[in-house]
Amino acid sequence: MEIQLNKSQLIEWLGSGLSISIISLSVISDVREVHSNISSPIQVYQAIQQHSSYFKDGTYLVNYEETETNEEEIDYSNYAYAFTLLVKITNGPITGGYLKLKEALANFEYIQDVNRESFGYSGYFLVRTPSDPLEYKKLREVLTAHSTMFSLPENGASEHICNFIQGGGLGL
Repeated sequence: MEIQLNKSQLIEWLGSGLSISIISLSVISDVREVHSNISSPIQVYQAIQQHSSYFKDGTYLVNYEETETNEEEIDYSNYAYAFTLLVKITNGPITGGYLKLKEALANFEYIQDVNRESFGYSGYFLVRTPSDPLEYKKLREVLTAHSTMFSLPENGASEHICNFIQGGGLGL
């Protein structure tokens, strides 16, 4: 099934305890791409609630299928934030870690919001942090190597400018 919702309707709909599995989440726009590989409506709801300022107003398109039951509780473990770029330098190379970051995050659950800009692409990923310490370490390595900057939730710290780390995703 498919439904179109604005941002506030999307948040309300996802938080209503639905028994569904999300197939795709996208935004209807010529200059923006939103993608999520998270199938749980509760987890998408949690990501949007925790980082609502990153989700811009617009019309969101959700493809979903109904499931038997929804016994999942909201897990308020934090999401990592990663900013990314893909830049075409005038008379120069294309640089930025966007494509490598997207590929390296294939085994993690994330929501991506990328905008087409005059210089290329800019955007961010909200990545669900794994509870397994080895997977958490791998996520940190991926973000360090391919994001422009990132923030990992550590010790319950909230996201602010002091816990952003510069990544290697904009090598010139």
